[in-house]
Amino acid sequence: MRTGELYLVDFGAPSRGVEQANMRPAMVVHSDEFTRIPNFAVVCPITKADRRVPNHVTIPPSAGSGLRHPSFVMTEQIRAVDRRFVGVQLGSAPSDVTNTVLRILRDRILAARAT
Repeated sequence: MRTGELYLVDFGAPSRGVEQANMRPAMVVHSDEFTRIPNFAVVCPITKADRRVPNHVTIPPSAGSGLRHPSFVMTEQIRAVDRRFVGVQLGSAPSDVTNTVLRILRDRILAARAT
């Protein structure tokens, strides 16, 4: 599993509030070094619903991505999942989409170093 690859992921039964659930596409966002941790993948779920959220990054449908509809990476829903719940690889996101997702995670989602 490499950064920017798209997989079907089972996020489980609907849980609480606005957390994504069920089987859906997701983008791998962990670093290549993270693959040494054997049982986890860090992913952002993907939705077809255009909610016009600034943190959502559009992925156009293409043979390379394996997506058939315009879709949106939900960066605010970043999750660590057990790799047993990661299914087939759909494809890969275009590099500009992957870079935008990683920039949003770095600049808007993850905390900066504590002082």
